[in-house]
Amino acid sequence: MCGIVGFAANENTAAEVFKGLLKLEYRGYDSAGIAVINEGRIKCEKVAGRVSELKDAAEGLFGKVSIGHTRWATHGAATRSNAHPHISYDGRFALVHNGIIENSVELKAELTGLGIEFKSETDSEVIVQLIAKNYFGDPIKALDAAVKRLSGSFAIALICTDFPLSVFAAKKGSPLIAGRGRNRNMLASDVSALSPFAKSICRLSDGELLEIRKDTLNFFRDGKPVEKEFEEIKMKEYKADKGEFEHFMIKEIFDQPEVAKSIIEKRIRNGEAVFSELEPDILTDIKQVSIVACGSAYNAGMAGKYILKELLRLPVTVSLASEYRYAAPLPLEGTITVFISQSGETADTLAAAERVRALRGRSISIVNVRDSALTKLTDYTLYTEAGPEVAVATTKGYTAQVMTLCLLGVWAKQSEKSVLFEAVEAIKSIPEIMLRLLGTKDKAEELAKKVKEEDSVYFIGRNIDYAVALEASLKLKEISYIHSEAFAAGELKHGSIALIEEGTKVFALNCYGPLTDKTVSAIREVKARGACVTAAFCENDGNTAAVCDEGIPLPIVHPIVGAVCEIIPFQLLAYFTAKHRGADIDKPRNLAKSVTVE
Repeated sequence: MCGIVGFAANENTAAEVFKGLLKLEYRGYDSAGIAVINEGRIKCEKVAGRVSELKDAAEGLFGKVSIGHTRWATHGAATRSNAHPHISYDGRFALVHNGIIENSVELKAELTGLGIEFKSETDSEVIVQLIAKNYFGDPIKALDAAVKRLSGSFAIALICTDFPLSVFAAKKGSPLIAGRGRNRNMLASDVSALSPFAKSICRLSDGELLEIRKDTLNFFRDGKPVEKEFEEIKMKEYKADKGEFEHFMIKEIFDQPEVAKSIIEKRIRNGEAVFSELEPDILTDIKQVSIVACGSAYNAGMAGKYILKELLRLPVTVSLASEYRYAAPLPLEGTITVFISQSGETADTLAAAERVRALRGRSISIVNVRDSALTKLTDYTLYTEAGPEVAVATTKGYTAQVMTLCLLGVWAKQSEKSVLFEAVEAIKSIPEIMLRLLGTKDKAEELAKKVKEEDSVYFIGRNIDYAVALEASLKLKEISYIHSEAFAAGELKHGSIALIEEGTKVFALNCYGPLTDKTVSAIREVKARGACVTAAFCENDGNTAAVCDEGIPLPIVHPIVGAVCEIIPFQLLAYFTAKHRGADIDKPRNLAKSVTVE
């Protein structure tokens, strides 16, 4: 599932729903739909395609209340019948849903036994049919009775023909935000969809229900009214514009020097790292740093592990949020847990943060999106200042996360002036180094023309090079659809070298000075088995240049900023490979920017 938008006003709200859905396109989706109430009936349009196609299909649709949805398929293929909204068997209700209903099979069997015919393969349709079966004139009571039977996670928006001026909602696990505007009220699963319209917002808590009308928002829990506090919306409206670039991804790759400058301007003053959001002594008694994240944020955490271990001389662990939340609980005394998420709405990361909060552990979130759910679950929040990122595959979001971790380590070592000066100067050099690396664009495109024909590609590296290899591999696979894996170079001989045969394409990342000779040995190992090796190495490294088939010489940088810079040629490689394969670069198949289901 992906995005929800709903509006109530005294005029047509369909245009606002479309604008909200467009704001959610960055999350990734495969179908879209809208439903309104008009002349006492529900009118619904759905497409297995883009919001622009939906807008064309729904031209002329009018309703003072509207709900819309962008779907990322979980139950059932990406088809029009599986797209949301779903309509109840009696035609009285239309519903959109984010999340997963874990007991949908049992509920569907029960409802089918009562003679209800289902039109889709989704778990979501079960909810609207269950609500209709529990309806006796009060939508809030019907919604409450239905959701109490659901196992799993959900954010629900609902309209009912008997109440043509209201939108109803419920939440458990998946984010849902209510907004107040001028002569209209609204809800959405992401604050970005509300930013053009809302003056203030309020997050629903698990177990709460909501009725939205044009001039009121009424919250309920267990059938009783609940008072909620609203806060001024801080996110500014952002107009997506590719400018001179063909895709958002390449634009965002080229945005990175300016993003780095903005981070430096915010975080370095008078030669010192600045984190005014943090208490000065927050890390003084810390015995361990635990990093928790998913996807590219996990890879940023892996880079951060090597950086923070080097700077803090403390144990640093990195866990996938989806695994962390189910592992046996560990003592958190003396541990600071750092959660990383571009959107701040990633379901597994939110669940892990809730767990740490329940155990009263100390926590920091590193997030790009203001007002996001993760910021409400941690003790401190550090915003990456990457700016809106439209392409589903992150680029500037990732480098901003790594820079933030790097600066956090420097901030924690302010007392060691020799370390501080050298590290700060290295960080200040990042924008210039990034500009130089963007000059590898032509080289990356040349390599991409060769890589596009590969079935499998492998990346190897040691230490921080291995962390960058993880992200380089992920970038390539997620937008070009070429099978790709990253291995710690020292682990090749423990099994994965069996994959190497004549002509296998291997990228070796070898910029971490203390271990370059070790990685050269790994290059020799794979070449001895027929691999074709392209290596990224520091421009003074003749040993790596001599052993690889093709080289990508990179500027010499301080080890703590290596991960920020070294990834850029591989972001470009992934982009051009996908372009030459004709892939949908900004919206790769099957992917969502913000994964809101487990």
